[in-house]
Amino acid sequence: MDAPPTLVGPLPILPALPGVGWSIKVSPRFLTLEHSHVSGRESRAARQALPTLDFTLSYDGLSSDFNNQGLFFKSLQMLMGMILQANGPSLPFVYVDPQNDYVADVTLGVGDGVTTDFKFSYPIGAAKFLPGIVIAVDAVKLSGVAQFYNWNLFYPNTLHFYTAPSSGVAITATFNFGHICRFVNDQEDFENFMQGLHSLSALNFTTVKV
Repeated sequence: MDAPPTLVGPLPILPALPGVGWSIKVSPRFLTLEHSHVSGRESRAARQALPTLDFTLSYDGLSSDFNNQGLFFKSLQMLMGMILQANGPSLPFVYVDPQNDYVADVTLGVGDGVTTDFKFSYPIGAAKFLPGIVIAVDAVKLSGVAQFYNWNLFYPNTLHFYTAPSSGVAITATFNFGHICRFVNDQEDFENFMQGLHSLSALNFTTVKV
């Protein structure tokens, strides 16, 4: 099998490896200021607009040499090398969640004849979330009409129009996205449990802003 891509823009990407085990954990984490009053009432204020996402992956199988048990050739070196490339928690990287990385015909906003930049976003139930990084854009439409030349993707997650969409025009997009993250721990414990086969019980990382 071919090796997965190693870069998204200027950032390394966490390789998508077949040895990832279950379960995969994602934990939205909010930052809320709370104050208790003498009356017993409480007041709360959100200290950030969007939650931080904490991820935990486990790797049941990583091959250090051949394509063992359907694992990528030298998948251990792929993962370990990417962690070294990020210098542990020091540098950001891109994680693409295979369960949540693509949306179609999502409304990004409505034109006013002046605004040229619109943030990419995607729905999670009734909420709206901003992707850390947009990886590829399949389509941009203005009121359902596909646009081919009047727009560009500005790193990491902004849709830029060279000519502002007219007032009242609905702006939609179809795109792939990922999260910009950093590792949590300074140490990762790889276990060699069989000749040529390794595991990693928990790889923890969290989303960051760039």
